[in-house]
Amino acid sequence: MAFVLNHDGQPLTFHRKGGFASGYSDTLWYGGDHFTLCHHLEGLRAVVRYRKPSDATYAGDVAEIEIRDDLPEPLKQSSALR
Repeated sequence: MAFVLNHDGQPLTFHRKGGFASGYSDTLWYGGDHFTLCHHLEGLRAVVRYRKPSDATYAGDVAEIEIRDDLPEPLKQSSALR
C-alpha cells in the first residue's frame, strides 16, 4: 500500500510495512462504521507518524495516520444584537 499526500503542491509518498494505527477526528460527518482510509479524504488534513524510509525514493514507512477535519470559524455576533 502507498499513501500519498499533497504537501504544498508536492506529493509525499508513504509505504506500509506491516500494520499501523489509524483514526479520525470526531468532527467528521460520517461514523466509524463508514470510515475508511480509501475514500472521502480529499481536502482533509492528515497527521502521519512514520519511520525513516529504507531508501530516498519515498517519504517514510507509516506507523500511524490521523485524519483531521478543521472546525468552521465561529460566527461573529453583530454589534446590533448586543
